[in-house]
Amino acid sequence: MPDGNFRCDLVAHSVNPVGDQAITFSLCYERFVHAEVMTHRQFSRNASSSRAIPYTRMRDWILADPALPLHFGSAKSGMQSGPEIAELQKADQLIRKLLDVATYHTNTLANHFDLHKEIVNRYLEPWGWINVVITASRPALMNFLKLRLTAEALPNIQRLAVHMARAYRASTPAVLGAGEWHLPYVTPDQRQTLSLDDQRIWSTARCAWVSYQTVDGKEATFEQAKRRHDDSILYKHCTPLEHQLRARDDHDRNGGTIAGFDQYRHMIPEESCHDFEYETLLDTVYADRDYLVVGANP
Repeated sequence: MPDGNFRCDLVAHSVNPVGDQAITFSLCYERFVHAEVMTHRQFSRNASSSRAIPYTRMRDWILADPALPLHFGSAKSGMQSGPEIAELQKADQLIRKLLDVATYHTNTLANHFDLHKEIVNRYLEPWGWINVVITASRPALMNFLKLRLTAEALPNIQRLAVHMARAYRASTPAVLGAGEWHLPYVTPDQRQTLSLDDQRIWSTARCAWVSYQTVDGKEATFEQAKRRHDDSILYKHCTPLEHQLRARDDHDRNGGTIAGFDQYRHMIPEESCHDFEYETLLDTVYADRDYLVVGANP
C-alpha cells in the first residue's frame, strides 16, 4: 500500500522449470537511500533521473510529501544514530524550512532565469524521491534482505526492505516453461493480444520510463514505446533490456544477472561498446574543453 510517496509493488514474479526465480519490483523511495541500493550489484535496475522530470512536477511531487528521516536519532560515534532526540518536532520543522528556502530559490532559477530542469531539480534532491525498477534473483533478493533487515541499517532502507520482503512473501510466481518470458509492465490484455516482439518493446520502454507512463506522466503510444526501445539499443543504453528474461530449463544463463534465465539485453548483437576511439575525440573535439553542450559548441 502507498505511504505518502513511498511505494513498493512486486510487478512480475516468475519461476523456471528448475526452480530459479526472477522477481521485479516497482519502487519509489527516498533519493538519499538510492546510493545504498546501488551497492547491491546483483540487481538489474533502472531509475528515474532528475534530468528528465519537469521541474514543476518534481517540485510538486516533493512538496506533497518531502523525503525525511524516519528516525530523528541523536548524535553518537559510528554509523548508527542514538535514541530519538527530544525536540523531534522542531527538528522536523527546521528541515522543512530548509525545503521552503530551496523551493523559493529553485522557483526563481526556473522561472526568472529559465534554467533547465537538469540544473534546478538537483537542488531539491535532498528532499526528493526516486522511482526505481529492480529485477533480482531470489539469492540476490535474500542477500539484500539479510543486509538491510537489521537495526544497524538506515531506518529508511529498512522500511524498503521490509516492504519488499512482505511483497515477496505474498507473491506466487508464475510458472514458466523453457522459452517463456518474464516481462514486467506488460498487462494481461497485452499478453493476450500482442506479439512477443511488441510485448518486449512495451516492457523495455516502461522499464526505461520506470512506470507504465512516460517520464512526463502521460500515456504512451506504441510509436513512443518503440522509439524508446530502439533508442536504448541504438545509443547502447541497454539497462532497460535487462528486466525481460526468457526462462531456461537449467540453471545456466547467457550472461545476465538471473540464473536460469536468458536476458533480453544479451540477445542484442553488440549491446554494449567493447572498444572505442576515445583518443581521437580527446585530440579533436575535447582538445581544449572538458564538456560539450548540444547545439552550443562549434
